[in-house]
Amino acid sequence: MGAATNNNKRVKRAIAEVLFDHGPCTREEVAEHLSKMRSVRTLPSPNSLSALLSKNPQVVCVGVVKTRTDTNVTTKHQQFDINREIV
Repeated sequence: MGAATNNNKRVKRAIAEVLFDHGPCTREEVAEHLSKMRSVRTLPSPNSLSALLSKNPQVVCVGVVKTRTDTNVTTKHQQFDINREIV
């Protein structure tokens, strides 16, 4: 196995751990929690993180969070959680 494969496995486990400990989070919140973990060597890019979240069978989308930016633009962000029936 290559280094990228091992790193993705490590990040998937870390994502599952973050969601299990902190509950439902948006992609940005997951990235923030991952940056504080020592087991994750490098933080994945936003696109890679989205791919890891969507391809992980333990992670499910549980809703949408609306946020307002500084310029009064409302944006929607998916909220992810661990599938507690599997775990």
